[in-house]
Amino acid sequence: MPNAAPGKIAEIRARLLDLIDQQPEGTILPSERELAARWQVARMTLRRAMDELVLQDLLVRRQGSGTFTSRPKISRRLAMTSFSEEMSRRGMRPASRTLELRRHRADRARSRQLRIPIGDPVVEFVRLRLADDLPMAVERTTVPERYVPGLTADDLDGSWYELLASRYGVEIASGTCHLEPAMPDPKTADRLQIPVTQPCLAIRGMSLDIRGRVMESCVSMYRGDRATRSPRSCARRARRCLAEPSAELFSLHCTNVPWRRNDVRRCSMMAAPRWVAIDGGQSGLRLVAGPEPASGAGPGFSYRGGDPVGAVARAVRAAAADAGLTGPVDVACLGLTGNPTDPDDSQRLAAAVGGALDATEVRLCEDMVTAHAGALPSRQGVVVAAGSGVVCLGVGADAAIHKVDGGGYLFGDVGSGFAIGRAGVRAVLAARDGRGRPTTLTARAENFYGGVRNLAVRLASSDALVAEVAGFAIDVFAAAAHDPVAAAIVADAAAGLAHSIVVTVRRLSRTEPVTVAYTGSLFQAGEIFLGPIRSRLAEVVPTATFVPAAGTPLDGAKLLAQGSLGPYARLVRVYRPEPLPIVSTMDSLPFPAGSLVVSCQAWYGNPLHGPESMALMAAAAAAGGALGVRANGPSDVAAIRSTVDLPIIGINKLGDPGGVYITPTVAAAAEVVRAGASMVAIDGTDRPRPDGSTLADQISGIHNELGVQVMADVDSLAAGIAARQAGADLIATTLSGYTGGPVPDDPDVELVAALVDRLDCPVLAEGRYWTPDQVRAAITAGAYAVIVGTAVTNPMAITTRLLKAMQ
Repeated sequence: MPNAAPGKIAEIRARLLDLIDQQPEGTILPSERELAARWQVARMTLRRAMDELVLQDLLVRRQGSGTFTSRPKISRRLAMTSFSEEMSRRGMRPASRTLELRRHRADRARSRQLRIPIGDPVVEFVRLRLADDLPMAVERTTVPERYVPGLTADDLDGSWYELLASRYGVEIASGTCHLEPAMPDPKTADRLQIPVTQPCLAIRGMSLDIRGRVMESCVSMYRGDRATRSPRSCARRARRCLAEPSAELFSLHCTNVPWRRNDVRRCSMMAAPRWVAIDGGQSGLRLVAGPEPASGAGPGFSYRGGDPVGAVARAVRAAAADAGLTGPVDVACLGLTGNPTDPDDSQRLAAAVGGALDATEVRLCEDMVTAHAGALPSRQGVVVAAGSGVVCLGVGADAAIHKVDGGGYLFGDVGSGFAIGRAGVRAVLAARDGRGRPTTLTARAENFYGGVRNLAVRLASSDALVAEVAGFAIDVFAAAAHDPVAAAIVADAAAGLAHSIVVTVRRLSRTEPVTVAYTGSLFQAGEIFLGPIRSRLAEVVPTATFVPAAGTPLDGAKLLAQGSLGPYARLVRVYRPEPLPIVSTMDSLPFPAGSLVVSCQAWYGNPLHGPESMALMAAAAAAGGALGVRANGPSDVAAIRSTVDLPIIGINKLGDPGGVYITPTVAAAAEVVRAGASMVAIDGTDRPRPDGSTLADQISGIHNELGVQVMADVDSLAAGIAARQAGADLIATTLSGYTGGPVPDDPDVELVAALVDRLDCPVLAEGRYWTPDQVRAAITAGAYAVIVGTAVTNPMAITTRLLKAMQ
């Protein structure tokens, strides 16, 4: 049902999860129609819940076969251990021999890996790692020099992590590693005392300290015959890994624990990808990367009433996270439905994609271009792509380009899935009020949409209008074999689409043979749709050959990402985004990315109100792993500062709660800074301040007079942009839902994503975060950190919430 309640979707999703848990991998689920009837839910609601599980790899759809249970992609949590610790644990005597050590300046690649400015000094050293005096691995490590001043080759004979801890006070807390089978080069083979034909295991990774700083980037080459002392020989495991890279993980620098559904770190069995190809539209976004295969999926996007750049960038980021992509990319090619036509939007999108994927070059084009490249390897002929929309693209032998239709669901897309679904809905509404003939489509619409009463109004107000209307085309095709109304709709669509193809063919040539390749989900309807089109082409343009596409639009994006653009050069915008200025947020902010910050506040009337209680609450939060505290008023801030050694975001709520209330003046900020606040949060909206100052005046005054960073609490994207322009160092979504109208139940994750897309500073998620899933959603949306208050520190509110749920 359009705009189905999130609670209903969550309920169906929970039922699906229960069903999945009861079945072995690869079990086919009952049909959508059967499940919808069993659970008394509209098929659209069911489909939305299933879509979420498909994106999480818990379900997989196989065209023509059904929906099957699946095993999610391997996910691991990594607990970092040193080589010395690992070898000692295995009963072997570790040792190191330093082969090289040099100092140089960080180039572009090193600056990205280590999150330091280009040109910063780094130390790079190569060590031969031994166990019981036998060569085990060659490791090349690069470290920012500022973290290890005075480091020499003589210092590296023992444990590197112990050296970091004892001399430099650095504790390694976490990291990532990426494993792949590899063959050694002659120099590495000589150092490991193996032939160049012997398989090895290459490990690329980075380590972070407890502050979240990247301490090292490391590339290691381990001998395949000595990498582990497990019961199975490592050589046999290495050979299996070479034959089937995804078969298993090796336990070397990382201790692996079994996969769990909520694990969020991904350990990839691939090298850093050099290219990325993307095919995206309103129904979803797919991504593949290479040279080693990786794939991911993201949500569909719409340009209705929103920022096209933000919509696409969020989908790309979700797909990249799903694929577990890391490392720089040479070229990213995106074929998009409704690719932004405005040059400024296109350039902003290229910059956003370049930043999300760490891409040197971004190629943007409409999906009709990638559809043509994938369908016709010769790059000549006509391709008709038909799904929710329709477009015909012809490319001649002289590289001439001819586009027909593709005008969108409002003014074009004749014969598209949207046009068929819309005609079906119109027939249902006409039959309902007596304007049209009775049709079996009415019953199908009742099932698909959960009722037809006010259907037009509900569809018109839906955020997913195109997908929900086009989805009904499946029912129209199904009914066409026995329902004359549906049959007429399909016939009209086929005739309209055939006309577009004929026009495109004639523009290329009226006499020479022309290949016409068809691609897209609409043609999966089969001969009921293909037959009339084929007959019409044979009658009107007999020189045309109507064939299925050789590949998909995603295949075309892969070709354009890896090779020359050829005849498509005029249709593809190529950007080389400037690297984003590297702001060392790990150093400038008092807590690392991915932190949980706990807001410790209690108002008058709450038994926990008072500095002593808040200090104890902060101590409990710190013991639980919080890396920061938000606190109100100088008394609470001072008490917390004397109790815990965590950064404090200080606020000072004064004046009228209906106006600017959170730290409304520079003087109010000064009180909490003097009490021990590490930074100050203020009302970041454009509402008037009680002293008559502007937001920019207040931020400037705090910077100049107090010397601390300012976090702006905002209620909207516009407010966030304005606050950043006014000088705020970081932005939080604290006021979303609190500056007018009823307060929503759920956090504003969409605002987090929108701010991340548009701003060049950290964005913190705050406001109504109650569950781990909500916190995880904020981090996935790009939040630098999440601030949680009531759900952690207010037993009164928690109790009230639980009692309300019981009623």
